[in-house]
Amino acid sequence: MNIAIDARPIADDITGSGRYVLKLIEGLRDFNLRDRRFSVTALYNKEPVHRVSGISTEVLVSNNRFKWEQFVLPKFLNAHDFDLYHATWNYGIPFFYKGTTVLTVLDVIPLKWPPYFLSKKILTLPEYLFSLYNALIKANKIISISKTSTNDVVSVYPFARKKITTIPLAVDIPVLPPHAHSPIPKPYIVYLGGVDKRKNIDGVIRAYANSKTKETHDLVIVGRNAQYYWPLINKLSLGEKVHLPGFVSEEEKFTILKDAACLVYPSFYEGFGIPVLEAMAVGTPVITSNTSSLPEVAGDCALLVNPHSEAEISTAIDKIVSSLEFSDELRGKGFMRLNSFSWERMIEDTITVYKGVAV
Repeated sequence: MNIAIDARPIADDITGSGRYVLKLIEGLRDFNLRDRRFSVTALYNKEPVHRVSGISTEVLVSNNRFKWEQFVLPKFLNAHDFDLYHATWNYGIPFFYKGTTVLTVLDVIPLKWPPYFLSKKILTLPEYLFSLYNALIKANKIISISKTSTNDVVSVYPFARKKITTIPLAVDIPVLPPHAHSPIPKPYIVYLGGVDKRKNIDGVIRAYANSKTKETHDLVIVGRNAQYYWPLINKLSLGEKVHLPGFVSEEEKFTILKDAACLVYPSFYEGFGIPVLEAMAVGTPVITSNTSSLPEVAGDCALLVNPHSEAEISTAIDKIVSSLEFSDELRGKGFMRLNSFSWERMIEDTITVYKGVAV
């Protein structure tokens, strides 16, 4: 089976969607080493920072997302004999391409949480609606990464119900160097993830400012462009208590998580929420939202809060920090929770989807 995969999410520094695409491509490569049934070609729109060894790579240069998806990509696909094209992040299926396609929908955040457009400005609403609708219509099969995302897609586009399946993400348990420690002095609590209004970072900062934990623990906010929050931090007189290390390496990320008293992740909306599992993988207690996919990912292994209630977030922070017994309980539950998620299972289920549609 000759497969082309949209690898644009790993062209730059790898974040949540990029982690999925990287594990997908690596998993297909490793499966092929055992099975010898697949040929995988990763497609980029520019020279990538991350090339996956052992697979073919094609760089189809274009700085315009819409032009790449609707003109550059189909020209390449039609010139090659691919059995299947996998669009890996919500859209990316060419309108005029008639080949077999699989679409992964990570979320429909702009439809379920409209302020996204004001904070990100990646696409105009008409562009997004066209790209998503076209991809959902043309896809032979749709993969969703959580039951929440599946339900959200079907609630807006009922026609997708018959061809959508849920395949959850996972997380690797990191192997850190002996005596690896965070570059930030303990004790502290941490937020880790993307930086935009949907993530509720301002709510984290205000909740921390109103917590008793402020007197004993610092706050670390990990993510590119977190300096956007300095005005709020200074307004609340937290300048000496808050650390903004920016975008960090994988090793730094996990050492910062490992040494934190807890992860505070009260996002308003997530298609999956992989930082929750990353914290559990290093034994860090988790506070996260009782909305969207986050309860589905966390189960009863995290402290769930209303993300719109800063008082509730503050109380949760204080509860974890003040109770070693409760923290240890969440650590144990978190390790057990990881057994519910597996990259190997994700690959196997995705291959089953491929076999079901490829001709």
